Amino acid sequence: MQNYLLINELNAREKPKPIAVYNKLSQDTVPKRDLLIQWLIQVKCIISFKKNTFQHKITLKTIELAVLYVDIFLNVKNISEQKFQLLAICSFNLAAKFNQKGMTNQIKIYDSNGIGIYQDHEYDDMEIELLQTMQFQLNFITSSDYAELIGLNLQDEKIKSYFLFILVDFQIYKYQHLELALAILYLSDESVHQLQPKIHQISKIIQEAVNQHEKMYEEEDQKEQQYKSDLNKRRRIKRIKAIRKVLSKQVKQQWRQKY
Repeated sequence: MQNYLLINELNAREKPKPIAVYNKLSQDTVPKRDLLIQWLIQVKCIISFKKNTFQHKITLKTIELAVLYVDIFLNVKNISEQKFQLLAICSFNLAAKFNQKGMTNQIKIYDSNGIGIYQDHEYDDMEIELLQTMQFQLNFITSSDYAELIGLNLQDEKIKSYFLFILVDFQIYKYQHLELALAILYLSDESVHQLQPKIHQISKIIQEAVNQHEKMYEEEDQKEQQYKSDLNKRRRIKRIKAIRKVLSKQVKQQWRQKY
């Protein structure tokens, strides 16, 4: 009963998702947003791996907040594609400072040569612009807030992966946070039948999208393995040809010396 009241309270406080502009944007813009969020989640995984301590383990809530910051900004401001990653990493920095204990440092982006992609002042300027755009509001209700109240175990890697997945697919993410949490509840426990038909439909959409992406990744892995196999084969052939050339040369020299 208490959780039911808390869910109602969250639902009443929750602000509409910042998706109005996305719905009006050209079809090629939303995929760019999805790719940006996917990149941000990869950054989160790298940071979690490098700072493998309890206080620095990046939470689902932190990444959800970062995604909301990105969406709020893109729905209000125009930004060049060159600044997309700057927006994403600054959103992450703000979310981490707000939601993560001990995360006070500014994460920055470097190229493969270790050279900073953006100037130091650009990070500060973007964080200030983000704060102003959000009217200094950093705490927002997310799907994981509902997940905890309805009894989902966010430490379960499969459940967590569902929540991360819905962030990178705008066509799924545009549903309400509670609807998404309930849909994932159904995916994790199909014995839960007392849900609205819409929730079952959303869970079906999520599962189909996950299956589609898993198939795509599997095909990419197969192509990569085939490419590596072909590359190794070409290298072996090249080495064999080189060895044959050396042996042939040695045989010719021996024949000349003999005759």
